[in-house]
Amino acid sequence: MLSNNISQKGETKKMRGNMVVVSKLSLLLTMMMMVTIVKSLSLINYGDALTKSILFFEGQRSGKLPTSQRMTWRKDSALHDGCDILVSKFSIFLFFCVNRVVFMEKGFDNGLSIV
Repeated sequence: MLSNNISQKGETKKMRGNMVVVSKLSLLLTMMMMVTIVKSLSLINYGDALTKSILFFEGQRSGKLPTSQRMTWRKDSALHDGCDILVSKFSIFLFFCVNRVVFMEKGFDNGLSIV
């Protein structure tokens, strides 16, 4: 009976030792993965991507542009759209919105009947 307890204690120590080795290997693997992720993230320059995105959207503007416009080749545009046929920009926008609602009513009549 005493030798049985001693062998169980030895097995318990061996299992604990194995668990410690496994946990250390797991920690090492996790740290290696984190280092790899951090290195790959540092290759992406998010500041540069954001700057280019904002510059792209600044280039897409129309109307009276501010003097701080960074796209020097881009000038004021669409200042008098519709003036020759007495249509204002607001009426074009209103027509667009009404048009979308009408087509939405045609396509999604069950959903809009609640509203």
